[in-house]
Amino acid sequence: MRKVLFVTLVLAMLLSACGGAQPTVAPTTAPTTAPANTPTPAPTPTATPLPPGSIQINGAGATFPLPVYTEWAYAYQYVDPAVVINYQGIGSGGGKKAIVDGTVDFAGSDSLLKDEEYQAGGDLQMYPILAGAVVVIYNIKWAQ
Repeated sequence: MRKVLFVTLVLAMLLSACGGAQPTVAPTTAPTTAPANTPTPAPTPTATPLPPGSIQINGAGATFPLPVYTEWAYAYQYVDPAVVINYQGIGSGGGKKAIVDGTVDFAGSDSLLKDEEYQAGGDLQMYPILAGAVVVIYNIKWAQ
């Protein structure tokens, strides 16, 4: 149960960070037949929905979180079909290079950015998204 709660919390954080563009608001006014001294009602804004897939969020990096990002991207299509989230598992180093070069909107990495990468990339932020176990395997001859 705790695992499901943790994954749900992380998913909510990621999706809230994705946000979306504000819909275009077209003001409309109703015709008035009132005398000139009666105030005119304020325009009522109406939201124009964005077409499906009109917002692209692209990411790349570590292969470890690829299955989770794929599931989250699929689930988010039901929240807002205008947003498409793409993530390519190209490895942590490739993701770090892509985010520093500005070719992706977000990147996944198993390691922290170095100071020079932070400086080269502009206003970058790191957030822990997914945790996994690492197992060290070794051979102890006397333990056989």
